[in-house]
Amino acid sequence: MALKILERHFKKKAIVISAILMTVLPSSTILYYSYADRSLGTTYAQKIRSITLLLPDTLKDSLLIFIPFTLVAVLSITLASILFTHRIAGPLVRVNFFLRKIRSGDTDITLKFRNRDVVKPLADSLNLLNSAYRQRQSLILSAVRELEEDTAALQSLLTGSDKAAFETMRKKALVKASEAYKLISEIKT
Repeated sequence: MALKILERHFKKKAIVISAILMTVLPSSTILYYSYADRSLGTTYAQKIRSITLLLPDTLKDSLLIFIPFTLVAVLSITLASILFTHRIAGPLVRVNFFLRKIRSGDTDITLKFRNRDVVKPLADSLNLLNSAYRQRQSLILSAVRELEEDTAALQSLLTGSDKAAFETMRKKALVKASEAYKLISEIKT
């Protein structure tokens, strides 16, 4: 099973937003070009005179065209950045809290993300990991309890004279000890 950390729709949304933002500059350039496409005159003197007359208007008009597009682009990028960082940073804060709780011994916790968080599949994987850890911990604790009981039984048989019962109980305790050892040795450090 491949570990999916990002939701599939996040990748599509990121591409769509990037494409929209990438079209802002070319569209403003095309708009400005179509607006500024004027005949300057037939003679050189008429062209120079037209350029000097158009210069203040062109500067004002270009500012009127480029400033709104620039503001829209900057605001869109800022808003998209804030939204996406919250969809990533918020879950990471929860993951950190979740792992600290497990490290302190509290394994009766589940990790939950908001529906719109980007790394929602990560919560499922970490919850499965915690569940497997909790099961393994339960098995080891159960084996240790049984060994403690067998040790107490061995102690009482040791004081008695029934050597056969003592030997049977000792072998049973050794089997349980090897099972507990196997469970512990499967935990990779």
